[in-house]
Amino acid sequence: MGIKNYIFASNRGPDFVSNGLSHFAAGGTQDVYRLICKELAKKWVCIAPDKYESDEVISDCSELDVLFVDNDTYFGYYYRFVSEYLYPNILGSKGLYSAASAIKEFDDVSKAVAKKIDNHNGVILCDYHLYKVPKYMRNSNKSHFFWFLPFLNPPKDHPVYNDIVKGLVKVDTLWFLHEDYKNNFVDFAGTIFGYNNLPAVETLTLGPSAFFSENRNISIEDFKKLILKEFKIQHDADCSYLITVARLDFVKKIPLLLKAMSIIEKEHMLNIKLMILAPHHRKNSRFYQQEEAKIQKHLDELERSDQVFLSHKLLSREELVVLYKFADLFILPSTNDAMPLTPLEYVLANKGNGAVVVSDSAGTSKILPDSTYIFKHDNPLSLARKIMDALLATEQGKSDWMAKNKHMVSGITSNSWINQIITALEPCHERIS
Repeated sequence: MGIKNYIFASNRGPDFVSNGLSHFAAGGTQDVYRLICKELAKKWVCIAPDKYESDEVISDCSELDVLFVDNDTYFGYYYRFVSEYLYPNILGSKGLYSAASAIKEFDDVSKAVAKKIDNHNGVILCDYHLYKVPKYMRNSNKSHFFWFLPFLNPPKDHPVYNDIVKGLVKVDTLWFLHEDYKNNFVDFAGTIFGYNNLPAVETLTLGPSAFFSENRNISIEDFKKLILKEFKIQHDADCSYLITVARLDFVKKIPLLLKAMSIIEKEHMLNIKLMILAPHHRKNSRFYQQEEAKIQKHLDELERSDQVFLSHKLLSREELVVLYKFADLFILPSTNDAMPLTPLEYVLANKGNGAVVVSDSAGTSKILPDSTYIFKHDNPLSLARKIMDALLATEQGKSDWMAKNKHMVSGITSNSWINQIITALEPCHERIS
């Protein structure tokens, strides 16, 4: 079997336009998916609601095969079951129990994906949305699954994790982003199905695109213009600029960050401005509407509205580099976030005098060589103290911290990740050919 003979399937697809509407992969997965298709796949199968369907799909991916799902089924599958029930439960929260009634729509889409990709020698699946697909595949020779979310350590009778494992044990190879997640899966699934009945389980740590480490002609003037345009902030040379970049998502814990800012503003008189860039990509989900309401409540309670600025804009990568390069501190308060790439993007792009504050339960914290600014998850006081530690650190301390972490992140970019995958799959090529 040749290296380019895999069928690749994911929930979200590449940038494409149909009927004047755009559909694209979210977050850092865009780079990863493109690399998989460039190096390994002869066809990319993704899912979209049928409002996108037309005679022509415009995309720069010529091998794209879109599974168009009728609007009602798609709404039940994606917004109800996945967004409001499955995703929260995977991450240790309580999803809307009523959304579990959309299991039929979820099964229907899973069966449709399985039918589209079955009867191929090699299949690569990404996205937790597809965990049931292997259960419905009958005739594929070798299948491989990337699990990009955390795999926690739930009780053995956890209904959601039990259902997930029933699908994942059907594949030949299963990849996790961190050793802890791999070990949790082996312990959970091995107890239920027997350790000898598990697929090959490996760890492949993912970093950001090397795009963020490329040298660019960016000046402080670019930063001044961007923050004025997107956040309505006039630049002040004596101010410290803090940023967080995360989609509007309960797991990103933006309300926790706002609680920490309340603590800081009560205890310290500092000239700081926090810019929160939180694109809202699930406006049709009640679960996420509730999160937005929480954030607005905390914003209203802040005593100093001149310290926190929120934008729901979706910035380009070039614009993100401008923010990353000149911001003094990056904060990501996520809880149970698998391997958030934005803090790693910041490390690659920053000019060398910044720092990152992350939660001890986010996958990113498990790979940083310097744990100085890692706070205890779900603890606003711990977060506030780490933000202060980073802001008050010496220039030499920040420079040393950044140098260690730049070296580490440079070695785990998405390009090195795809090379590890190619190497890992080489034995499969030999067995199938």
